[in-house]
Amino acid sequence: MTLQRATEDDAPWLADACARAFSGYLERGSYVPGGLSRVDSPRSHLKFMEYFDYYRITLGDSTVGGLMMASRGPGHVEVVNVFVDPEYRRRGVASAALSAVETIYTDVSLWTMGVPEWDDAAAGLAQKAGYVQVGSTVEDNGTPLKWFNKTAEPITLTRIGSLREGMRNVHVEGSVQEKAPARAVRGRRPGETLSVTEVGLVDETGRVVLTLWNSQIKLVQVGDRLRVENGYVGGYRGITQLSAGKTGRIIKLG
Repeated sequence: MTLQRATEDDAPWLADACARAFSGYLERGSYVPGGLSRVDSPRSHLKFMEYFDYYRITLGDSTVGGLMMASRGPGHVEVVNVFVDPEYRRRGVASAALSAVETIYTDVSLWTMGVPEWDDAAAGLAQKAGYVQVGSTVEDNGTPLKWFNKTAEPITLTRIGSLREGMRNVHVEGSVQEKAPARAVRGRRPGETLSVTEVGLVDETGRVVLTLWNSQIKLVQVGDRLRVENGYVGGYRGITQLSAGKTGRIIKLG
C-alpha cells in the first residue's frame, strides 16, 4: 500500500469511489464524516485538493481510496476523511493508510480525527490506529462527532490566566461557569443570519470569555469541561476573548 498526492486527473475516479464508499451517507443527507458534501462531484474533489493535503491510496497499480489531511497548527494535523472503494474493504487498507501518512508528517505531535457519533465502524478504525476518544464536538452543519486524539507527547496546555490578546494556536482547558443567552447577528453573506453567545471558561488560574457560534451553542452547557484546540485570543473593550475560529475545535471532554 502506498500514498501518492492526488492530481486533477484523479478527481473523476476519486469522486466515483468516494460516492460508492459513502453511498449510505449520501442517501441520508448528502454528507460524509468531516462535513464534506457533494462527494460524487469531481469538482468537489478538486476543491478538496485545494483545501487539504489529498492522497490517493494505491495497492499495486490500482487506486483504491483517498485520504485527506489538514494542518491545524504547529505540530497538529487532522485526518479530515479517509475512504476505501467497497471492492477493497476488509483488507486493512484504511488502517495501513493512517499508519503510512504518519511517516510523511514527521514533526507532528498531535493527530486528531472526528467521526459521526453513530458510526461505530469509523470509531473502531480510529481506535485500531491508536487514537483515543477524548470527547465530542459538532460540525458547522450540525453533525455530532466523537473526537479522537493521538499524541506523541502530552498536549501542552496554556493556562487561562496566561492568555493574552494576539496569542494563536493555543490549547486551553477549563470548566463552563456561566452561559449567556444566544443572539442573532447578520452574517457576511446577503440574508445570512448567525447565532452567537459567550460563556465564562475558568480554570484555577483565571477566567476568559469563550465565543460560541451556531451548532457549538447547543453542544456546550454550564458545568461542562471543555478543551479549545488551536484557539486564538482577541479582545474587546479590555475583555480577553477566546475563540476556536475556522481551524480550531471546541471539544466537550469526557
